[in-house]
Amino acid sequence: MIIKRVLVALIAAIAINLSADAATNSYVSNDTKNEKGQIVKRMICESVENTLTPYRMIEFKYNDEGNVIEMKSLEWDSRYNIWVDHELTQYDYSQSPVKITVLKWDDKDKKYK
Repeated sequence: MIIKRVLVALIAAIAINLSADAATNSYVSNDTKNEKGQIVKRMICESVENTLTPYRMIEFKYNDEGNVIEMKSLEWDSRYNIWVDHELTQYDYSQSPVKITVLKWDDKDKKYK
């Protein structure tokens, strides 16, 4: 019984330590805006020990009313140094409430599903 308690306490301590290490990493973003002041691209980099590493890029598209109609998320592939498709979120304002469709990138078929 004591061994189980010690083991549980040890696992909890390791989990707390790992989450504390993850919390020390920070993220920095850089926005690109269009002439209307709308964000069209947001690049997010992870900052670790004064080194910025690309993490995620989000591209936005708007309708004539200024509403976001599409948000495309790409992730950084450090092995090939390229951005790869990750997720596509589409917003349809012709319905009430707004219809939101989230599609994930299917690498096998090379399209969003």
